[in-house]
Amino acid sequence: MAWELVAVVALSIGASLFATRLLGRRATVEYQKRADVLRNIAAMPMEEAAAEASELLANPKHFRCVEAPIGDLSLAQFAPMLRQMFEKYSEMEALGDPGSSIERAALAPAENASGFVRMGWVNAGIDTEGELAVRVREETIYELHPNEPVDPNFGTYHSIYHWIVAASTEGKAVI
Repeated sequence: MAWELVAVVALSIGASLFATRLLGRRATVEYQKRADVLRNIAAMPMEEAAAEASELLANPKHFRCVEAPIGDLSLAQFAPMLRQMFEKYSEMEALGDPGSSIERAALAPAENASGFVRMGWVNAGIDTEGELAVRVREETIYELHPNEPVDPNFGTYHSIYHWIVAASTEGKAVI
């Protein structure tokens, strides 16, 4: 009887280890697929990314955009492309990437890293929540998460246009 119990425990542990390894490999494969998509987006020339971003922002299936007058908000700290977007839109919410948005109302010093200006959120309301932020007068957008370094494969975008294209692909199946 004791041997049977040992055998059952050993089989359970073996099955658990196998399942953990299988899930780990799947997560690695999924990470690699998503990283490949993001690398392709990062390789897009600025003009191509800008044209695609313009089409995506105009499509209500991809983004919810709110146009509003700028008022007396100073945008001097932002690089030209970001300034242009903030002058036109008060909010851009990615519908394929729930909880990810760039909005004037979020403008403040970043909480997750010094030297950055928060301009939005990524994965708001879930355990991987973070800030979308920029450095003063730079176009590159970063995802900043508590206690994590910036990931060059996930969460670093050359421009607002690259972020828009990337955010529109989030949550879609990658084959």
